[in-house]
Amino acid sequence: MPSAGASRNGTPSNAAAPAARRRNAGVDGLKGVAIIAIVLYHLQAVGFAGGYLFVDVFFAVSGFLTVTGLLRHAADGSAHPVRTYYLRRLRRLYPTLLVVTLATVFAAWFLCRAALVGIGTQVAGALTFTYNWVALASDASYFANLTPEPLQHLWFVALLAQVLLVAPPLVALLRRIGRRTPKAPPVILAALAMASALAMGILYDPANPTRAYFGTDTHCFGLLLGMAYGWSVATRTGPAPIAGAGAARPDQRLVHGRGAAQALAALALLGLVIGAVAVRDTGIAMRGGLVLSAVLAVLALRGCLDADGTVSRALGIRPLAFLGRHSYGIYLWHYPVFVIIASRMPGLDLAHPDARTAGLYAGTLALTAALCTASHHLFDCPVAQRGGVIGAFLARDVWIGRGAQVARASAGLGIVVCLALGSGLVVWNAPCMTPTQAILEADEILQTHASTMSSGVNAMGEARRSAKDAPSSIADAFDAQIDADAATEAQRQAALDAANAEQNQQAQQAQQNPTQQSSTDAAPAPQQAAATAGMPTGAQMSMIGDSVMLSAMPSLMASFPGADIDAEVSRQFGKGPILAQQGVDNGTLRQWVVIGLSTNGTVSQAELDNLLRICGGSRVIVLVTGYAESRSWIDPDRQILTSFAAAHPDNVVLADWYAAISPQAGLLVDGVHPQGAAGEDLYVQTIRDSISAWLAAGHAAPAQ
Repeated sequence: MPSAGASRNGTPSNAAAPAARRRNAGVDGLKGVAIIAIVLYHLQAVGFAGGYLFVDVFFAVSGFLTVTGLLRHAADGSAHPVRTYYLRRLRRLYPTLLVVTLATVFAAWFLCRAALVGIGTQVAGALTFTYNWVALASDASYFANLTPEPLQHLWFVALLAQVLLVAPPLVALLRRIGRRTPKAPPVILAALAMASALAMGILYDPANPTRAYFGTDTHCFGLLLGMAYGWSVATRTGPAPIAGAGAARPDQRLVHGRGAAQALAALALLGLVIGAVAVRDTGIAMRGGLVLSAVLAVLALRGCLDADGTVSRALGIRPLAFLGRHSYGIYLWHYPVFVIIASRMPGLDLAHPDARTAGLYAGTLALTAALCTASHHLFDCPVAQRGGVIGAFLARDVWIGRGAQVARASAGLGIVVCLALGSGLVVWNAPCMTPTQAILEADEILQTHASTMSSGVNAMGEARRSAKDAPSSIADAFDAQIDADAATEAQRQAALDAANAEQNQQAQQAQQNPTQQSSTDAAPAPQQAAATAGMPTGAQMSMIGDSVMLSAMPSLMASFPGADIDAEVSRQFGKGPILAQQGVDNGTLRQWVVIGLSTNGTVSQAELDNLLRICGGSRVIVLVTGYAESRSWIDPDRQILTSFAAAHPDNVVLADWYAAISPQAGLLVDGVHPQGAAGEDLYVQTIRDSISAWLAAGHAAPAQ
């Protein structure tokens, strides 16, 4: 028998709906807390590495409101409920999305042209609610992207819109099922949520967690859990289950067990905050952390629905509720503002906040507030109030109304037209690749043709010129740099050849006169002699790295000829043990294993332990620390690598690239990659010096 508040066909009735269907300040406050955490994460604030867990708070709330709204329209017998639903969602999501996308593209042309590479595809994905899949198709990384992508956060809007698109037919199907089994719909929704969470865990790849995070199939569990809870509550209390002040009489079924519900909600909020602060490892997040956050979000939402409850009143304070009401606009605006401003501040180190960091944060928040306010009044409100773009800007009564109304419509329409024309020209003239990408592409050619490099600098010139000749509007901008690099490489190679020739001549003389020694030369210290004798050759070295190692390819090949170098753009540390295991299985992993993979994401203790197990005690691992401006994980990763090397002194060498490059950040082309011969040589010298120091300390080189 259906419970009270539900019809006999299992669909919630409207009999028990509260008298006041107004905004719930507690729910708005919950969204306010969530947007604060997400903004702190995007700003890479120290201590909020897990702030992205709060994204499932928005998913849970959206799922809850979606299903209760659809059920309410079904119970009311509204005309064309599905069409009304789609139009309302479109009016809510699209105006600000359109303006933010166009404004970001237009501003990037003047302030951050590196962000315009592939911008046409990104704009298409943003405006068609498919950005998450577009990003996955282009191998973009949410957790380790070193190229500015100011629209990357729109994956959230795309995933949300995709689930909202299928919500009406899904709810209609579940209503049919509910006619026979009233309790089945929320159970089915919860089961679908668990299947999505399981898929995230299965598809999670430590080397590229973005697929599991961006995928609609793997990250819709928050929305589904919110829908399951909304259906359950609506079945018991009616489709608009908000009790408290303003209602004629709070529904006692909702507030029953208020104390326990409020305690659980408070603990859930505490758990979410702890997760935002403590979770660094994406493996923890993808394999249970995010779905747990969604469950905690539902528990927190349960406490907020009782408007007279302690949690709802605490979260309903005006500042938090205000942020929650405007959370969508804040979310859309803050990230491109931050990315563009940060791109104009070279040498920025967010892991060690200073006055410049404070200025960046203050500027980002102030400009976000201004843009959010302007877009709210010029676009959101007119579209919402007048039922669409035509009613807001093109209807006849708009232009014959009050002066303020005409001015607002004129300003809004003028801004959209100008941004559309300007961003269209920008997309048409956008570069095909950044200078850094062109150089890395050249270095990949060097890696492919490593044998050619040994013949001298001609290979370097041809490889880099091949990148220059590729169709790109920025090729002319760095022609001079390519020529200068080629000349520098020629000089460096000539000096290296001369030094090698002199060293070979001295070695031959020493073999012919083993007892003869110049009286003017001081005898080398025993430790220094041991270090020089034990320095590995290229034939003894396997190198696994990311784009930083790739950019240092010419110097690595010149200094360690014959080394097996496997470097790839956007590679993360989790790929290192996988490639090392493949080398062991194939018999190609050499005695010295250089790992340079801490630029693009976090390093975990488990990954390090696994790497050591794979390499075994017969090999020496050289761990290269990372350096990247404005990347919060660099400093913690460095600490982990340093501690690991200290714990395993006989098998692990620490090459501290961070310490070597920090005082000379001008040698980096983009705050990340070595620039020219000087930067590349410093990278190689860091590795050589660390090995020399390790050998000089009395450690034994691995057997040949």
